[in-house]
Amino acid sequence: MVSLLSLDYLAGLVDGEGCIQIRRTARPRGRSPQHQLALRIALVYKPTIDALGAQFGGSVHTYKRRFPRRESHVWIITGTAAADVLTRLYPLLREKQEQAWLALEFQAQCTTHNKVTPTAEEFALRDGFYWAMRQAKTYEFVTA
Repeated sequence: MVSLLSLDYLAGLVDGEGCIQIRRTARPRGRSPQHQLALRIALVYKPTIDALGAQFGGSVHTYKRRFPRRESHVWIITGTAAADVLTRLYPLLREKQEQAWLALEFQAQCTTHNKVTPTAEEFALRDGFYWAMRQAKTYEFVTA
């Protein structure tokens, strides 16, 4: 039996170990890239990853790492399901609240599914969110 995780705990995981992404994947035959919202958390401790999958959906993967020699477990959720989780977590996030805001705005602005070729305006909007997310993940350290 998998125990339920609190939203506070999940927000801490996302802030510390999570990754909020707007993915941009290439498509064959010169078609424009696809954009997709994704939320992922990678841990060594599998029961927590299993609990995330059971409670929120998404998929769970296990990877063998070369160094150190142990398995890494990843929970990933995409699209509107990821937006639903981020909507619940948004007020609780500290470090990644700006990224969550961008992700939620991105998802709200996507009016067509990726299987439909977006208009030039929609593609430019999605790509703008992609680049804004990349910029939000760039931290500048200022030394005194």
